[in-house]
Order: sequence, then structure tokens, then C-alpha cells
Amino acid sequence: MREALGLDFSNPAGLDTALPFWGGSRINGPHGKTIAIGEQQEELIVADLDCSKVRQARFQLPTIRDSNFDLIHCDNERLNHRIGVPRGMRST
Repeated sequence: MREALGLDFSNPAGLDTALPFWGGSRINGPHGKTIAIGEQQEELIVADLDCSKVRQARFQLPTIRDSNFDLIHCDNERLNHRIGVPRGMRST
């Protein structure tokens, strides 16, 4: 799923040093609808996402659809040279 990714929310469950965690992890579809939700205990939740629907939803967002990718690339390069990138993170 290189071009598409659903939104997931992971939350601890149970007690940790007397602090209660409510669980409730969830996976949301491309338009924000919850398609899987965890209970109040530790568990693995799984859901199927239609990659074509995720890509379509992403393109409908003005932040993606109207992005100036040349400008984003230039700004990323500027920041890489200014503050650096952790070792192993740069692909070239």
C-alpha cells in the first residue's frame, strides 16, 4: 500500500502502574468512518481497506489535490540541508 494508508488509532488498555487505560483502538476508513474498534482489553484489530477508495479520498482532499509538489520537494531539501536527517533515513 505505497500510495494509500488508512488511519489507525492505537491506545493502551489495562493498568500500568495503577493508571487505567481504556483501550478503544480503532481503524478508520478513507472518509473517517470507523470500520473496526477495539474493546477495553488488549487485542488485535484488523480491517480490510480498499486501496482505490483510499487513493480517491486522498485526491479529494485539497491539501493533496492542490499541492505544489515541486515546492514541497524544494522545502524538504532545504530543511534536510539546514537541520539534517537522521542516519539511515535518507534514501539517496
